[in-house]
Amino acid sequence: VWRDQVRVSPELANILDRMVRYHFGGRYQSAESALQALRQISHPNHTVTQGKTRLPSILKFPSSTSRWKWLIPVGTVAVLASVFVAIRSGQEPEKFIPYENSNYGIKIKYPASWQLQIKEIDVLGVTEVVTFISPKQSETDKFQEKLNIDIEKFSGTLAESKELFVDEIKNTLPEAQIINTSSTTLAFKQANQIIYTGKDEDTKLKNLQIWILRGDKAYIITYTAAIDDYDEFIKTVNEMIKSFEIN
Repeated sequence: VWRDQVRVSPELANILDRMVRYHFGGRYQSAESALQALRQISHPNHTVTQGKTRLPSILKFPSSTSRWKWLIPVGTVAVLASVFVAIRSGQEPEKFIPYENSNYGIKIKYPASWQLQIKEIDVLGVTEVVTFISPKQSETDKFQEKLNIDIEKFSGTLAESKELFVDEIKNTLPEAQIINTSSTTLAFKQANQIIYTGKDEDTKLKNLQIWILRGDKAYIITYTAAIDDYDEFIKTVNEMIKSFEIN
């Protein structure tokens, strides 16, 4: 939140906001694309909507030198804004690193602080490919949140798979309760999503399961957390899910 602290055109404000969006996919993908956006709002014929006044001449890029001089304060604002967001959130931005499994044609990015556990175990038609485990929050932390990627043989429709998965959850997880079922997207394809709770020994769990169908297989991502800690990691988990790809 910064717009009430300075006076700039709405167009410039939108550009600055895009430079520091939380998810990298929402930012400009190159310096040239950011420059192009700045050039567009700095055209001599451009007028500011509010007040119908022209932009200051410093924004019109009369020369290559002045253009780069002008970008220095813009870049400074972007960096400071990123730092400010991190400080306000109480932690540094999470660093994500890539994981790729060519045997199953999948890619995903996961937090560097999480533990990687490669499985590649086939159990009754379900291949447990990999698990990502969150770090312990304290010495008394009894359940470390995790994200699993599994591949299951399935030749039906997406609607049929939802009914099957719901029944499987109710039959295998003690005290299972379905909170929500909905449609979503995964790896740029139509997907199903289930949020549900259950119990593992003495720990009450909350789970998010998302899957897509491709060929005769279901690609399944499951996030499992202690019910009180579910929201603590859901933002990180959503970033992981967004990065998931199938080759």
